[in-house]
Amino acid sequence: MDRRTFLELLGAGGAAALVSCSSGGCTTKVLESLRPWEGPLDPAGERDIRLRLAAWALLAPSAHIKQPWVVDLRGEGIALHVDPRRLLPETDPESRQIMVSQGTFLEVLSIAATHEGVRAVIELFPEGVASSGDIGERPVAHVSLVEEKDLPEDRLFPFIRRRHTNRRRYGGPALTDEEVDRLAAAVRTGGIRFRCLRQPAEVSRAAALMTEAMRTEATTPRMHAETVGMLRFDDAESERHRDGIALPNLGLTGLRLVAARAFVNRRNASGAAFVKRTVDVTREQASSAPALGVLSSASTTRADEVEVGRAFARLHLEATALGLALHPMSQVLEIEEQKTRFVQEVLASSTDEPQMVFRLGRATATPHSPRRALATCVRPGNGAAALTAHWRTSSI
Repeated sequence: MDRRTFLELLGAGGAAALVSCSSGGCTTKVLESLRPWEGPLDPAGERDIRLRLAAWALLAPSAHIKQPWVVDLRGEGIALHVDPRRLLPETDPESRQIMVSQGTFLEVLSIAATHEGVRAVIELFPEGVASSGDIGERPVAHVSLVEEKDLPEDRLFPFIRRRHTNRRRYGGPALTDEEVDRLAAAVRTGGIRFRCLRQPAEVSRAAALMTEAMRTEATTPRMHAETVGMLRFDDAESERHRDGIALPNLGLTGLRLVAARAFVNRRNASGAAFVKRTVDVTREQASSAPALGVLSSASTTRADEVEVGRAFARLHLEATALGLALHPMSQVLEIEEQKTRFVQEVLASSTDEPQMVFRLGRATATPHSPRRALATCVRPGNGAAALTAHWRTSSI
């Protein structure tokens, strides 16, 4: 098999793998970067509930799996900051997706808090909104933990560890009205609107614009380089970085995963064949979806972006509960020409501001993506080293 043959398999690889696997099952050992999904998250002797909640929140979805979070425990409660070292200046120049990722972290933390019997009271931007050049200097949110007698556990808590982004082609039956209603009900954040596109004509039109947006990204060297920089081509890269998108996360398992690691690497990922296949795969992914979801807000403030993230976290967990696959594909909102046409031609010039676009459908599960060690996200430490050591030594 040569590289051209592999690239053709890559396009088909999303539909069905020769050997399917669940979380971490594509390798003979559980990687350190995957242990947070499977090992204990509340180690014996760890009394700081804030660390336990942060460990759960690290499983939240984030743009390009950047995990752009800094958890400050130096005062009372939890102060959440953007990690300014983990921005996406080329593919997310306004840091909109980074701010959405702050919201996903906060919502998963809030859900996990109910498991601990406490309510997370979240105050956004307690010191005001930082300018784009000073992002990370001021907290995005302060979280106070309040004990509440007989607080019920959030029904979405059991799905935190099952949730994952599924980048395969989608198939199977169309979404039912009941499923769409449950997804809409999950978006309970005020001011955030969920719209589900299910008509074949509107999905097809949206898929064409999403493909053109990816073509722009893939053929713009700086943007493409940033995206490729977040791909992890082997286990060693996943272990070293503990972030990004590993090849199994693309739906490559079994012999296709072996072929991928033999013929595709960081050196040839900027070549014309890889760029072309990236665009083709985007077209196949978007066109295969029986439905597309759009989350919009009435305005365009930083708080809106965070609230969209909170709504998306709940919606993704609800999709997991329903057995649905979900894959964010928001490049169409980052390329101004395609965004304008998307609003005009797909959303019928809605006055709401689209913040996220994602596929919805059905597909075989893929492995989870890597996760950072908690100690690397916590300021100034406060026991996180012991927590990380527990993950490292726990049997799975």
